[in-house]
Amino acid sequence: MFEGAFRQLQESGNRRFEYQHELQICMTRAGDYAVEWTPCYYTRDVRSLLQTRQKANLAVIESAARQAISLATPVILHSQNSVTT
Repeated sequence: MFEGAFRQLQESGNRRFEYQHELQICMTRAGDYAVEWTPCYYTRDVRSLLQTRQKANLAVIESAARQAISLATPVILHSQNSVTT
């Protein structure tokens, strides 16, 4: 999903990213119900960092949709014990 997103950015001619450096995918958090992945990329245009990050996020969302990968947070299932007095 991440590699597809960045390949699409590169093919579209987006120059905000340094494509000569390999994209790195890091697991930044893990819990019982979700895992957080962070793509790490290089850019020289630090003044446009917010726009660059937004472009990357949008590309990942679009790539996930193309591949039918859900990015939704799963519903946490839990049970409640009721106490009657």
